[in-house]
Amino acid sequence: MKKILLTFTLVFGFYTANAQLALVRSDFAIAPQKYKYDVDSKYEPADIKTTGSNQVWDFTNLKNESVDITIFHVASETPNYAMFPKADMALQMDSTKPVMYYMLDGNDSVVIIGSTDSTISNIHFRPLIFPLKYNTTWTDKGKNVIQAAGKDLGYDQADSVRITMNYIFVNTADGEGKLKLKSGEVDALKVRTINTIGYKIEIKKFFWIPLTDDSKTDTSYSFYGEKSGFAIVSLESKGNGIYRTRHKEIITNSATVNNGIFQNLRFHVYPNPATNYLNITFKDVSEFKITDMIGREMMAGNLENNTIDISKLTTGNYIIHVLKNKEIVGVQKFIKK
Repeated sequence: MKKILLTFTLVFGFYTANAQLALVRSDFAIAPQKYKYDVDSKYEPADIKTTGSNQVWDFTNLKNESVDITIFHVASETPNYAMFPKADMALQMDSTKPVMYYMLDGNDSVVIIGSTDSTISNIHFRPLIFPLKYNTTWTDKGKNVIQAAGKDLGYDQADSVRITMNYIFVNTADGEGKLKLKSGEVDALKVRTINTIGYKIEIKKFFWIPLTDDSKTDTSYSFYGEKSGFAIVSLESKGNGIYRTRHKEIITNSATVNNGIFQNLRFHVYPNPATNYLNITFKDVSEFKITDMIGREMMAGNLENNTIDISKLTTGNYIIHVLKNKEIVGVQKFIKK
């Protein structure tokens, strides 16, 4: 089963007396903004799990093996906005891939309402609440159900497969102190996130049969500093006690963030509503799938002349996903008359 790990390291602080940090909404990223992160694939300081005030966390030995670009987009300007029309912002964790996490942006919290990754499309949780101070704790729960034909999920002998996932996120601002970087020291607040995923897999062959009932827990850490707009350092669990560390070196705050991956991803479907055939304006894609509004697959296949015969669909609302190299690169909503 695909590993599901949500690590959202969002935001940052307002400096007060006594070297304490309190995170408030006005210091959070505002779309569009772009951040460059240097990445170390397996770096963890010995003191990462220490808690309390007056801590010192040393990240001066990061190797900076590779680079990540994280981008906050205006949600309505992204090609997958039709999936989450209530979203204010979209977070793209990897600028080379079109996977988006869509957010509701409020004064007291930032809420992740879903993602273009179908395995987490219906999750609602708060990566941060405001104001966030040392010793603050909050918990969120979520549930997602994926159901598809057995062959689509690797169970060729099953008619259908149903995967039920229950998420629990426990967030604690459990440390404050000095964050040591190559560029110098900064006052920082540490937030620990424990993400537990309980999942149950059932297969259907005439009737539903329980197959797997298990759970997985991951812990991540994020460090926030005064007016930093995004996490200065974040550590994401890779399992076996190894962490992937991201260290921000460059911030780009711009009224326009140019991201070439979207230039070819914007597309339209017509006519909409449609009766028998649906046309799409999208180049260099070879496959499609159509789901209903709760994610159940209704159709899938290869694209021919960018036209799809939808005459066998019943009347209703649907979502079309177009794929390139087996990855979803665009999503639009349409109506079948």
